[in-house]
Amino acid sequence: MSDARFVKSCVLGLLLLALVACDPGYTLAPTPCDDYCHGTQRGGCKDDDPAECVRDCESQGNAPRDACVARRSALDDCWLRLDPTVFACVDNHTRLPDDQCLDERRALDECLEPGSGPCFDECLRQVKACGAILSDCESACQHQDPTCARIDFAYQACLQDFPVECRTWGEPETRKPEDIPCYDLALQVLACAGL
Repeated sequence: MSDARFVKSCVLGLLLLALVACDPGYTLAPTPCDDYCHGTQRGGCKDDDPAECVRDCESQGNAPRDACVARRSALDDCWLRLDPTVFACVDNHTRLPDDQCLDERRALDECLEPGSGPCFDECLRQVKACGAILSDCESACQHQDPTCARIDFAYQACLQDFPVECRTWGEPETRKPEDIPCYDLALQVLACAGL
């Protein structure tokens, strides 16, 4: 075989190998944030952007720690089992349904922020009694200031023994201290937050 033929055969072989090896699909394994976004952006909303969702998930520290991956997967699987019609578009973004995957959501929240279960429970009470949005309240439970989390979760647990109060943020307090549920813990939460 001549040198020219050998070189030509090698070039053709490399081209064939390159064509076979090229896969136009996404070749990286999905991350937990990929799975989260695939499961939660199911409302078919105009401004849902999977790449932005993954970027936000990873940059905001929402990617589960190794100990919580199984719980994140269970929640993602739950979202994927739901009919897409239960997801609503609000301001052109998918809003998660407040009444679905509750056990999986609480389990993941408790894993991400140990002790946060009562916070999630109080969120559910606020949703049912006051029309609060679970995902907004739930996000606050997941992103606690570490120095205040323990006292805040104790306060949320204490509230479970009292009727739900539907109040707006900044609404002036008109009750006497002895009429405010969990008053001492509420003061500790406020002091810890610097208020």
